[in-house]
Amino acid sequence: MTIVSTMTDALLTRAGVSPAQWRQLMALFRMLGERREMLGSLATDPHALRLTTYMLVLPGALLPLIAFGGGTLASYDLITLSITSIMLVLLLVPEALNSFLNPAEVIVLAPQPIDGRTYFAAKFAYLVELVIRAQTALNGPAALAGLVKAEARWFYPMTHLAAAYVGGIVLALIACATLGVLFRIVPASRLRSVGLWMQVVATLLPVGANLAQRTLRRWSAALGAALPLEDWSFSPLVWFHAIAMAGHGPSPVSMGWPLAIGVGGVLVFVGFGIRSLSAGYLSRIVAVMRTSSRRRGPMRRAVAAAWRHLPCVPATKAGMAFVLRMMRRDWQFRRAAAPLVLVAFMFVPTVVMSGRQGSPFVPAGFRVAGLLPEIVSLCSLMVCMVVAFSDHFRASWVFATAPAPALLAFARGIYWALWLPCVAMPLVGSGVYFARDWGPIDAALFTAYGLAVASLLLALQIFLVEALPFGAAPKAERPLMMLPFLVFGPVVFGVGWALQSGIYRSRLVTVLAALLIGLVAAAAKRASSEHLARVIRSSVDHVTTGA
Repeated sequence: MTIVSTMTDALLTRAGVSPAQWRQLMALFRMLGERREMLGSLATDPHALRLTTYMLVLPGALLPLIAFGGGTLASYDLITLSITSIMLVLLLVPEALNSFLNPAEVIVLAPQPIDGRTYFAAKFAYLVELVIRAQTALNGPAALAGLVKAEARWFYPMTHLAAAYVGGIVLALIACATLGVLFRIVPASRLRSVGLWMQVVATLLPVGANLAQRTLRRWSAALGAALPLEDWSFSPLVWFHAIAMAGHGPSPVSMGWPLAIGVGGVLVFVGFGIRSLSAGYLSRIVAVMRTSSRRRGPMRRAVAAAWRHLPCVPATKAGMAFVLRMMRRDWQFRRAAAPLVLVAFMFVPTVVMSGRQGSPFVPAGFRVAGLLPEIVSLCSLMVCMVVAFSDHFRASWVFATAPAPALLAFARGIYWALWLPCVAMPLVGSGVYFARDWGPIDAALFTAYGLAVASLLLALQIFLVEALPFGAAPKAERPLMMLPFLVFGPVVFGVGWALQSGIYRSRLVTVLAALLIGLVAAAAKRASSEHLARVIRSSVDHVTTGA
């Protein structure tokens, strides 16, 4: 046994972790990850972890450009650590949620004599590996580029990377501790929903950080003095910054009550949260996964009564009902789609409120409201990219009992299930709002044109659905899902901006364009439904017959 193994066993034993069980769990998680049976776990899937690391190299390669601008080494280090910490949080929070609130192996392991601390230590070890890989890709180029600063000494890359690794591990501990606190204060039936809101809050972290910075500056101005950097010694980010700047001048952390409050608060929160998460975890998480928060009431009965009178065949109604219900209940879909759709929908209220500036049909220059159909289509794009994946994908064999002709009608129902919340509701609601300021004619024209454009884009996005909705195993390569967004956004917004200057100049041109695009959208919808029916049949055959 090597010295490292002996020291590891001693540390694990001192922390109340069984070294033998810890190694067995590590090997088990690795094997399940390689076999793609961990249901979208990024940390334990070597292939997904490798692809994610390669993808993080791109933003990491852009950060060194900051070093060639103005500013000191301290400002450069603080900026790069802030950016990479935010990116790491966006990666860690979904992974921690999936690891501890949706563990695929928990039903099998719960009856086994495994201590909660040992299970947590095995899970957290993979989160640490994810942190090290991500921080190396994000901070490696930035650490080397810091040498161009005059104040930098030869060992700055080592201190920068040390700060990144320590900061990443602390952020992982805080994320896990937050889950432990939620275990204490949130009922079991609501824990997963609250966990998803935790992911949403992490997605909004850049906006929240900007608002917090402005608020603190305003308070500082109100008190009559600007806050110096030493007053931020309570912030963990300043601690990491101090590690990176070791040996490069005076420390940005001052020994005083702000540092004591910050360190004490983090230690108490992490200690309480980790203990709450690990104590009796296996028995409690089984109760969480088996609880249901379904509620029945008069609203649901009214919706069901209206649903029965829809003018479409039963298979189309079944497709709509299946997708709409699963979008509300499926954990993997909500976990993957919530932050992506939220980011896209963040722009909608701002764009709608900008409609008070005037109708886009008035020749007064570019109107942001004219791009509302393209902004709304971002939401449908995100949904189409993740709607195929679910924890319950093995249950899709039941669709093998459906006759082949019914699958086409079922696919049409899937299109309408996505069209209703992602296209119709926001555009029609915006048209009603615009009617007050634009007049009913302009608002109706804009709504008709927007529905045609967004319906066409949705029909094209349906081709991105990889399998039967909620009928495929989750993928761990979640960061790669941003690639279609990066391609779709500039192209579609560029075309929409170019068309706006020509189409909105005349109401007659807008009517003709809406009719033409509507016809193309109908043809595209027919082709995409036929394609989706073939994909569904292939997906069902794959489940029933095997790979």
